Amino acid sequence: MAKHPKWFPLFKKYLGALRIQSKHAVSDATGEGTKLKLWTSQQRVLDGIAEGLENGIHTFYILKSRQLGVTTITMALTIFWLALNPGVIGVFVSDNDDNSVKNRVTIRTYIKSLSPFMGKSFAVVTDNKQGFTFSNGSRLDMRVAGKSKENWGEGEGYLLGHLTELSKFGKAQGVANFRHAMAPENPRALYIMESTANGPNHWKEIWDGARADPYFSKAIFVGWWANETNRIKMTDKRFRVFGTAGLTPEENEKVKKVKDLYHFEITMEQIAWYRAEQTKPASNEDDMGQNQPWTEEEAFITTGSSFFQPRRLMEARERITSAPEALVDEGGYGYWGYTFHLDDEYYMSKVEEVTDGAHHDLIKLRVWEKPHKDGFYVIGVDVAGGRSEDSNLHSASVWRVYADKMVQVAEWADSIPETRHCAWVTAYLAGQYANCQINIDMTGGIGIAVMQAFEDLRSRMRSDMYGDKMKAAIALARIERDAKREAEGLPPLRDLPTNGFGGNFAFDDFLSSANWYLYRRVDSPGPGFMYNTVMSYKLKFHMMNALRDSWVTNLLEIRSVPLLDEMATVVQTRSDIGASAPGRERDDRTFAMALANMTWIENLRGGLIAQGVTWEGSKAKEAGSISPVAETLNRRIYSILRAADEDRDAPPPLTFFEQRGFS
Repeated sequence: MAKHPKWFPLFKKYLGALRIQSKHAVSDATGEGTKLKLWTSQQRVLDGIAEGLENGIHTFYILKSRQLGVTTITMALTIFWLALNPGVIGVFVSDNDDNSVKNRVTIRTYIKSLSPFMGKSFAVVTDNKQGFTFSNGSRLDMRVAGKSKENWGEGEGYLLGHLTELSKFGKAQGVANFRHAMAPENPRALYIMESTANGPNHWKEIWDGARADPYFSKAIFVGWWANETNRIKMTDKRFRVFGTAGLTPEENEKVKKVKDLYHFEITMEQIAWYRAEQTKPASNEDDMGQNQPWTEEEAFITTGSSFFQPRRLMEARERITSAPEALVDEGGYGYWGYTFHLDDEYYMSKVEEVTDGAHHDLIKLRVWEKPHKDGFYVIGVDVAGGRSEDSNLHSASVWRVYADKMVQVAEWADSIPETRHCAWVTAYLAGQYANCQINIDMTGGIGIAVMQAFEDLRSRMRSDMYGDKMKAAIALARIERDAKREAEGLPPLRDLPTNGFGGNFAFDDFLSSANWYLYRRVDSPGPGFMYNTVMSYKLKFHMMNALRDSWVTNLLEIRSVPLLDEMATVVQTRSDIGASAPGRERDDRTFAMALANMTWIENLRGGLIAQGVTWEGSKAKEAGSISPVAETLNRRIYSILRAADEDRDAPPPLTFFEQRGFS
């Protein structure tokens, strides 16, 4: 049972006096509206807000299914808050002009029905297009977010904010500006942002942020099951069609998930209603998931021609987020997080591990597995602004590759504008994962600028003056690193064992790693070779379909939640494959992965198959459970069996007579 504020009993009386226009009302004899009878969805929202306020939280994010009465109850709370707190300035923001007019009419109707209860202490003084002013000094402005506005709520000192259908606001920057201007620490403040999902968009980013910040905001989800009208009664003849069959495995899993996550028991009458909705002509799986979601993850599935199967993405995401908080070797999906300090001069740049959870937003590089001396790696690099002006992140996707699968070991993504910085980070990653091949997107000329940054840096490093500065910077960085380790009671990092390709550098040793790569000769295929891909229409479709094939056949082990979230936004149209809302959604990590996958398939996989370098065999060898002799024997047997398979597929040899033209 949620703990309620002291004013909650008064609010209950207030709701008793309120009259609303409802399509579910059986009758309305006076035409003044009907009494509000709270649905479960509305009660859950009220309980969530009440509990949050009691805990000092004043900002609420509500993700909802359609037709749950959430706007109705939160609008009622908005008016009550203005009456309870004299002199408060509030704002009600709608997505478009038509809805703003409708919401203003509804607010006017509510206030009129409440006038006998409120009396003169809270009466409308002015009512116009700009909003309402009240007799207690409070004010409610009516604003429209529209499709292109970025400034509609900041600078007014709003202590009360109600933003409805946030996902349909055209510019995410407008919401960001409003949130920066909020004052949630004020005890009289109340901010409510409620919306359906409408696919992955800025609302999803806001929602994820609210979920990750439980001390300063509260995220409340209400699914289709929270509305009592969403059911077919057993006495209804339709129940025999939709309600008598037992739960399918998928339904059973969802029912259990709703119970576990939201403590709600779904009945067979509700299941019957949902099944009936699925049979309607305009219904499809994506639309149902978005408009009538079971869980919050399902709500943000992209509507339309999703390129990657949404259900698989959701399952992969849940597998990662529900895993133990441990590193990969310990059975989890934990990672080391790093940030880069990229200076104007290359030799002043550094990489630093982020260990403080409070600075999680600083992490740009996630590392699940550090380099192994026997590992083979591919790195896909998608350059910001390369494929299109909406490609807004530099991204590098690092994978360890085997004959039978590709495993994600690191991922870098950053919005830094400098192409030279992208080149420096790529060089650093190539130096770490030394036995690698790199595939960089050259489309749009931005990739060419990155390549030029490589060549410029190489030429500068050949000069004595720059070389001396470089040596001094590396020496200083190592002194600082060893001093830090000494303070932590750790030994200095010196003379590390070779990785088999010329170096093995501490992960926070940016310059040594990058220098090792930059000094190498990489103008022929082999470790460290950099391929250049120009993304034509035909090649993009080929590359992305090859990626999807690898994904659906379980050849990819993805460990990045941000990558999975990006994949969920990728859609296919007749002319393109990419984010469903370019400029607002990102697909940079996805295309970096696709570049890596293409390099593996076209350049490395055949050789790995020939050598028998499987994932299971490599892990067994690294664990010490396979001796070198056994490994050699296994490879020999593998080669014999592979050759036998090839012979079996070959046509039978010609007979003596056939060779001489007689048959």
